[in-house]
Amino acid sequence: MAAYISPEEAAKAKQMDLFTYLSLAQPDELIHKGGNHYTTKNHDSLDISNGFWKRWSTGDGGKTAVDYLIKVEGYSFQEAVQKVNSLTGFNPWDVRPTEQKKSTVKKEFILPEKNTDNKRVIAYLKSRGIHSDVLQYCIKHNYLYEEKKYHNAVFIGYSNGQAKYAFLRGTCGSEFKGEVAGSDKRYGFSVSENAGSGILHVYECAIDLLSYCSMCQMINQDWKRDFHLSQGGIFSKSENGNIGKALETFLINHPDIKKVYLRYDNDDKGYEAAIATQRILQQKYSLEAEIKLPKRGKDYNEYLQAVLKKLQHKEHSPASSSFLKVQNKIPNGSGGKKRAAR
Repeated sequence: MAAYISPEEAAKAKQMDLFTYLSLAQPDELIHKGGNHYTTKNHDSLDISNGFWKRWSTGDGGKTAVDYLIKVEGYSFQEAVQKVNSLTGFNPWDVRPTEQKKSTVKKEFILPEKNTDNKRVIAYLKSRGIHSDVLQYCIKHNYLYEEKKYHNAVFIGYSNGQAKYAFLRGTCGSEFKGEVAGSDKRYGFSVSENAGSGILHVYECAIDLLSYCSMCQMINQDWKRDFHLSQGGIFSKSENGNIGKALETFLINHPDIKKVYLRYDNDDKGYEAAIATQRILQQKYSLEAEIKLPKRGKDYNEYLQAVLKKLQHKEHSPASSSFLKVQNKIPNGSGGKKRAAR
């Protein structure tokens, strides 16, 4: 009799895409074809790209690792689910509340223990389209690592070289998000090791930051010349001149900043926050501030994935390089004009 698979187990397994699965289970099997495309040693007609897979020799295709194991490797549904779930390392249905009861005692900030490698975090962020060079840079400079217990991605915020803040993002099919206890919200995740241009790019979240840097990397544009800051949220109310603790502290600590690009989400909240923040930056801080909402999708990660998907269809065309340059040019974004809600 086949093993019983609960709806929760099945849903969990179906969250893992094929690239992430192979990166964890059979990393030596993956072959990089170029760009964002991969195949495998045993199935050279298989194309894996942007979270989807297609086996051209049979016409089979899909998104999840479960689909692949059933259609290509011949596993039963139960076997496929069990095999995928055996890799995740923890149960994303574990109760781990992101909101905790407020306490008058401030908790000590301690970074989670590092894992021996970062392969789950790398696999997850690559599946979101993040460029390998951007990931390696962040890992090398200790901005990002994989924690040992739950294999979450850890994005670190620093003050004078000392870690003060950390945001956690689940991998391997987990949707968990949260901050490490005791995090100081004045110091958001930022990448600014070699910045010297006087320009700051501000994002709602860490993955949007990495997404924009990835688009720059794809056209060999030096994203490291500018400052990049994730606020870990947005602030739409400006009655008290509130631009958020992280942005406010960053500007105080970097008086050389002359211009700020607000790369918030392309939705009502993102637009309202961008307008309010732009006004405060101009009036209170005397800074040049420009609103640069993503041209496609809701946020910069969706924008990156849209560009990658478009390039997938144009990669054999002479116009593919020029297309990316047009999509990713820094000047003149939304210019503060509201885009249609998605």
